[in-house]
Amino acid sequence: ISYTDADLISILQRVESGQFDFQLIDAAMLKGYIEEHGLKLKTIQLSKEDSDLIGTPYSYLLIGKGADGEALSKDVNKALSEVISEGKVKAISEKYFKEDFTPKSN
Repeated sequence: ISYTDADLISILQRVESGQFDFQLIDAAMLKGYIEEHGLKLKTIQLSKEDSDLIGTPYSYLLIGKGADGEALSKDVNKALSEVISEGKVKAISEKYFKEDFTPKSN
């Protein structure tokens, strides 16, 4: 395993050339890089078991501690719950990524 601070496109190009064996990346981001840079990569979706070992592959917001951070966290969580339950996240995903990349409930 190699850890690097290289930008993602150079890592994906190294995978494409055979210098690296693989790279874990979320599906929406990978699709964008493949389309934008014309990469010739074989993609493999992780099994549920592998995904469970790795954890949730989504981005996280970091919010400061204290009363202001707690209030902001509650507001953000409420807003996210609303857009998810109303189907807006799925619509945004389909509009911009041409596919539904929203998290699925277990």
